[in-house]
Amino acid sequence: MSSIQPTIIIVDDEIINIHSLARILRGTARLCFATSGKQALQLAKKLQAEMILLDVMLPDLSGFEVCKQLKNNPETSRCSVIFVTALGSTAEEAHGLRLGALDYIIKPFNPTIVRERVQNLLNLTLAYRKLEELSSTDFLTGAFNRRYLFEIADTELKRHRRHNRSASIMMLDIDHFKEINDNYGHSVGDQALRHLVQVCHENLREEDIFARFGGEEFCVLLPETDAATAKDAAERLRQSIKTAPMALDEQFLNMTVSIGLSGITLDESDDINYWIEQADKALYHAKKNGRDQVVLR
Repeated sequence: MSSIQPTIIIVDDEIINIHSLARILRGTARLCFATSGKQALQLAKKLQAEMILLDVMLPDLSGFEVCKQLKNNPETSRCSVIFVTALGSTAEEAHGLRLGALDYIIKPFNPTIVRERVQNLLNLTLAYRKLEELSSTDFLTGAFNRRYLFEIADTELKRHRRHNRSASIMMLDIDHFKEINDNYGHSVGDQALRHLVQVCHENLREEDIFARFGGEEFCVLLPETDAATAKDAAERLRQSIKTAPMALDEQFLNMTVSIGLSGITLDESDDINYWIEQADKALYHAKKNGRDQVVLR
């Protein structure tokens, strides 16, 4: 599991109820609080909370409406919801569960049972998120994997088409990677791949999707980025990799990369495979022309 402490948001318009739940759950997670539905939605999005304990009777939006909006928003849909409410009819409980809540706790409640139920469901939520993470990341480097890249790229192209936004694809390849494996061994080659990923994560934007495409080749999807801006970003990235040698025993291993770019224009094609192929062709020309350079299709 991640070493970062999970976050639980307690939502109730009665401060005494918030204090009561906070005492019960102390030590299980980072606890945050909201007294209205709108505030709860804002916090859930901002904090990317793992769980929300939600009263139904709130002064603005009902807890049911908050749950519905959480589940309909891709940015908060993974937040687990537990209703904690005085509304105890089976119809209301069934409605809350149909909206996507994991549990429905009726006040007054037993503190020990609440703590155990929340802890069990929090563990389940964290385990599920870990499985999601493993299914979308490359085991060796921690970068996103190829499957995840194509899933996100498909969504991004739809958004690009709908809002006429810019996007670009970057393909990069470690120069002379075979020589690293031959001269230093495959364990050092693996270390070089992880080093490259670290440098790229430090220099790319949070919204850029960086994925291992295969071997020593990586692909970056750059949303909201036209070709000229992408080329500037690629040049900065190339230089950052070149000037960040990897520590190896008592020496340093210098690496360079070749980068190919394509700026996506949907009037030409809306197939992500086509644009990756164009960036890959540009990458081929970068390597053929001497490596350690950026070529824009």
